[in-house]
Amino acid sequence: MTVGENIKQYREKLGLSQEELGQKLFVSTQTVSLWEKDQTLPTIENLRRLKEIFNTSVDEILGYQNETVDDERKGTEFYKFQFDKNEAKQIYRFNRNNTYLKPIILILFSFFIAFFNTGASSSDAGIGFVWGMVVLLLLLYLRGFINYKKLWKKSLQRMCESSYEYEVFDDYFTVRICRNNETVSEVKYKFSDIEKVVISDKWFFMQISGGLYTLKTNALEAGSKFFDSAIKKQPENFKQSGKVKMVSALLLIITIVSFFAAFITTSSITFNNNLIFTEAMWIMFLFIPIPLASIIFGFVMKAKGYKTKKNIIGGIIILSLLCIYGSFTFISSDMYSHSDEPIKRVEEMLQIDIPEHNRINTTDYTKYNQNFGNKIIHYQSEIFFNDDKTESFENQLPKNSKFLKKIPNRLSGILSRISFVGENDYVLIYNVDTKEYNALPKESGNYNFINIRYSAETNKMEIVEYAIDYVA
Repeated sequence: MTVGENIKQYREKLGLSQEELGQKLFVSTQTVSLWEKDQTLPTIENLRRLKEIFNTSVDEILGYQNETVDDERKGTEFYKFQFDKNEAKQIYRFNRNNTYLKPIILILFSFFIAFFNTGASSSDAGIGFVWGMVVLLLLLYLRGFINYKKLWKKSLQRMCESSYEYEVFDDYFTVRICRNNETVSEVKYKFSDIEKVVISDKWFFMQISGGLYTLKTNALEAGSKFFDSAIKKQPENFKQSGKVKMVSALLLIITIVSFFAAFITTSSITFNNNLIFTEAMWIMFLFIPIPLASIIFGFVMKAKGYKTKKNIIGGIIILSLLCIYGSFTFISSDMYSHSDEPIKRVEEMLQIDIPEHNRINTTDYTKYNQNFGNKIIHYQSEIFFNDDKTESFENQLPKNSKFLKKIPNRLSGILSRISFVGENDYVLIYNVDTKEYNALPKESGNYNFINIRYSAETNKMEIVEYAIDYVA
């Protein structure tokens, strides 16, 4: 009988359901079901608990009583390991570094997303939410780190008091754990059960059914079946070097960070020079050498047998993103303008004098497919002024009846994209067809409007030219 059939037989003999057995073992019902279907095997700790619950031996659960022929056979290899505290701490540090590399990359990734959104978003609630998620992720990481450390502290003494015996046969091997000259547990695995292998100069790690088994690399015989299995499972790992692994991880992190650094740099240059963001996206091409270096490093090291596939994949993804976003500058260049035409149109129609400007950025929305309900945006212009040029204009605004300090609710239906009005802002809504200021049309129809907002705090003016299908 298989291991799964034995577990099912003993469970039914005691009258336990899969759920009840799972509760006794502190595992899910699905885990018990997978055992009984022989899709997974219990860990050593679960085998010990099953032995106590079923009042039998681990050998009987594993079905060894039906394999007397194998029991009498001698293995082709035999290894016995004991670990002192110093070695156990080395094993802990090695596995800790491997276990927490991905969470560290994830946290750095999340940090730069949060940093970018903080710079790009004007919503305090949105910024708070993003940074709150980063802090929560960091706390979860720290909690996992502390729990992992506590678990190792608890198992450290037990590990140093135990001896681990591995006996190798043609297509399987047995693992026997002894403590105080007494066998605590014994389990049999096929080489095909090995899920993952990691090899360093000192340690040979095997992951099987969620459990981690540690052997000393220098103690294994030349041509050992463990090495053969490792090569079949992960050929790149066999020659993996600690320094290469560190450089590979560092280069991968820098590659991922370079994408967000490119965005932050572009945003900074755009803001400081009053540019349209898309116009400055060519800057992303300057960061291409970083993912390119990761790709070249990955291919060179992979050819030598190192595990650097992540560098190649990560480099290609980031390189593609930088090229795509960088090309937006050239693809959408005809949608933007710095012409003074919008200012001249507004001055002529509204009979107002706009101060001498420092820069104007106009987006031509007539070239976009729009979906703004009953509104169609034609042009949106951002005009930037120097402080010394706006003093006279700002002094006239409070006396100018065309400009409002506050938008009445009744006018909200004919507003453009401009909806937020700050304490030092002035707003104007002009109906081009009826030549009325800040008033609703008396009849239904399609009307052209100009919406202006001037901020005395930032010395910036927004002009939106648009049409509305109005219903009276």
